[in-house]
Amino acid sequence: MCNRKLIGANYFNKGVLAQDPNISFVYNSPRDETGIGTHTTSIAVGNYVRGVSYFGYAKGTTKGTAPCARLAIYKVIWSRGGSLTYDVIASMDQTLADGVDIISMSISFRGALPYEDSISITSFAALEKGTLTLGNGKTIIGWSLFPGRALLNASLVYNETLTRCNSPALLSEYANNAIVNYRGVLKLDVVAPGSQVLAAWSLKVTTGRVGSNNLFLSSNYNILFGTSMTCLHASGVVVLLKGAHADWSPGAIRSAMMTTANPLDNTNIPILDVKFSRPATGLDMGVDQIDPNKALNPGLIYDAGVQDYVSYIYSLNFTREHETSPTAQEFKMTVTNMGDGSFTYSGKLTQPSGAIVSVSPNKLVFQKKFETLSFVVNIMDTLQRNDKISSGVLVWIDTNGKHRVRSPIVVIDPLSGNT
Repeated sequence: MCNRKLIGANYFNKGVLAQDPNISFVYNSPRDETGIGTHTTSIAVGNYVRGVSYFGYAKGTTKGTAPCARLAIYKVIWSRGGSLTYDVIASMDQTLADGVDIISMSISFRGALPYEDSISITSFAALEKGTLTLGNGKTIIGWSLFPGRALLNASLVYNETLTRCNSPALLSEYANNAIVNYRGVLKLDVVAPGSQVLAAWSLKVTTGRVGSNNLFLSSNYNILFGTSMTCLHASGVVVLLKGAHADWSPGAIRSAMMTTANPLDNTNIPILDVKFSRPATGLDMGVDQIDPNKALNPGLIYDAGVQDYVSYIYSLNFTREHETSPTAQEFKMTVTNMGDGSFTYSGKLTQPSGAIVSVSPNKLVFQKKFETLSFVVNIMDTLQRNDKISSGVLVWIDTNGKHRVRSPIVVIDPLSGNT
């Protein structure tokens, strides 16, 4: 029965064919070959389905993060031939031509330098058109379309995985494998569920096998884990926010998801990094785990437009001296009041060990909605700490205690190699 969920499907393999003209595809069509496409898209926008289970386990009703959203499929990964940048770019160009609001790509291209990454360039083009781009495994960055080649930090990217499991919650070990950091920008952005996720599956693809005779099993559902699952949870949240606030920019949505994220697990203790059995830091999980309900009403947002990314590029023009001895940094930040009416926010600082952080002014008084105010954060590294990396946080809290706008602070030893 058609439920009008899928409103378009296309496929791109000219790059794969150019590389191997004799290749034989399993399905030379948008049809799912591996089950991953079905699984991930159902996580983001799957409808309500009753009686779901994994061979009798995990019984119940399932739905995607944004079950009322529509879906257009652009297939670029092939079980024979893999995936080529050429085909991915072609698909992204087509999504922009089709008027897609949000691009979710559960793929990661590794090895390319940030300023030579063609996917990043295309993502920036999407940002200019107001289209949100999400991916896993790396930050999407790239050149601008302005004269001169500039390295830009492009739109929304959620690239790692959090296990929201039995208490205490743990940051999955595989979430630490692809952390990328850029000067002045903390990555990861946020984390989202990605471990043992039950979602739809293709009956054409084997789900599992049992016994020494290799009895292969098929099912409409499968349980998987990984950054691909995480990406689609984040994508679904973006869909919900875009639906509730159609006038929000990509930067506003990104800010809302980040500043309202939750640092605590389901027992109300700090989320742990399973690899080291210690509280996770900003380098482990960015600004914590997505909280969709709080993101709908963030209080304040840090918006960012195309020119902000260009300005960021120019700020990267450090001398060698700056690169080797950055003991003091000053950051000017601008926030927008998204609440109706007047609000007063007070800044609360948790100091990173071995550093002195100050914020001026430490009180923001907004008279009306959409009013913008600026503040300056100064960080002085005393170089007197036991750990090479220390973490703190700045939280803006309104007088009613309704809104808590969090921003992590990470101070890194310049000689540690973690730049």
